Amino acid sequence: MLFNSRQCAPILLLFFLCSSGHAAVVSNDWGIASPNPSGSAALPSANVSVMKNAEARKALQDGQTQLAAGKVDAAEVLFQQASRLEPSAYPPKIGLADVALRRSRLQESDGFVQQALALAPNSAEVATVAGRVAFAMGKSDVAEKQYQRAISLDRQFLIAHLDLGEIYISSNRVKQAVATFRAAVALGKNHPGAHYGLGRALAQMGEAENAEKEFALSAKAAPTSAVPLISLAEVQAARGDTGRALATLDQAAKVEPSNLRVVFTRADVLAIGGEVDKALQIYKDTLASVKPPASAIVHMKMGNLYQSKNQLDAAVASFERAIEDDPKSHLGYNNLAWLGVQRKTNLAQALKWAQRALELSPKNSNYEDTLAQVHLARGELDLAIAASGRALAAGPNVPDYHYTLGLVREAKGQAELALASYDAALKIGKAFGGKSDAIARRDNLISKKAKP
Repeated sequence: MLFNSRQCAPILLLFFLCSSGHAAVVSNDWGIASPNPSGSAALPSANVSVMKNAEARKALQDGQTQLAAGKVDAAEVLFQQASRLEPSAYPPKIGLADVALRRSRLQESDGFVQQALALAPNSAEVATVAGRVAFAMGKSDVAEKQYQRAISLDRQFLIAHLDLGEIYISSNRVKQAVATFRAAVALGKNHPGAHYGLGRALAQMGEAENAEKEFALSAKAAPTSAVPLISLAEVQAARGDTGRALATLDQAAKVEPSNLRVVFTRADVLAIGGEVDKALQIYKDTLASVKPPASAIVHMKMGNLYQSKNQLDAAVASFERAIEDDPKSHLGYNNLAWLGVQRKTNLAQALKWAQRALELSPKNSNYEDTLAQVHLARGELDLAIAASGRALAAGPNVPDYHYTLGLVREAKGQAELALASYDAALKIGKAFGGKSDAIARRDNLISKKAKP
């Protein structure tokens, strides 16, 4: 399915919930996939207090200070010094893993993590770091297990809850995400990242009013950050209150005048209010100051708006530019595959795009649904059934998935099963793109069934 039409209702929130590749590990305090206002390290700073050697401890602390200042080379030297002075301590290994991660040397980072795990196999902190690096390497399953292990080792370790919640959000396990972030809020009632994560999970679940409350709490806990205010504005706009959303964005602009997300969200709100051309112009203007891979988000937004104007050639061109600027933009590949189905053109390439989206974001039920639609368009009905089954296993309450399965079953001549799928989609009671078609197909099958 075309992901901007379902589940992640606020347009900009969509990109921070659902896009950017695994390498977007940028936050200590707000979770692995959340926008991080503090510019903190990719990995949590190691616990200095476990260091026994005073000289080694000072070298570690100095290294962390240098790293926080962006002086990666100087930090590396100090972490190496700390490691030599106290070879049995794991914190310097975490520091070196962080340095390697910042340089995009994922295998090297993982090597230091493995050393830390060997030195401290029962540390929740090290398990969380291992999860971060695994996520950066695209190993979401491994990351999830490490976060779960970290929580089993120390249920009070807040960062592990935040990161695990992000894993659940990225794989559309929204109920688990909500439960995990609620646990984080219980641990840190005034923690901005905990409230922010819970707000995002609630927004994805469709509980907009409760999401607003959590974003407001996050904004109160982080008065120097525009991030929760931006998400608050997105939810307000999605609820149809564009005036209040624009007022919230004015507040966000005062907090962080140079934050481009404020600009982007203003364009989003204008688009929601029907001023699509104004929104497109804002996106075009920002391209001069946004470089790859971040520019991919702008092209994705432009593609969505071109599609809303039924300018499909322009939409395809924008999505293609998005994956050119960010080859890990799984959302871009997914949307290109979906448009291929809608236009019934270049289905061989559409299949490659759909498969690539799933390679970059495994177990993404929305992308499985897209793959099912591609297989259906290609006449590969058994493969379509299999992909639909995987989507439904992950999202049994998503009406779109039942609708897709109904289309495939009807194409296979399985009228009774198709009717059951259309009924299932409609009984969920949620709006979805194919609702009117599902009703027409269901009524047609019932009519045929009633004829002698």
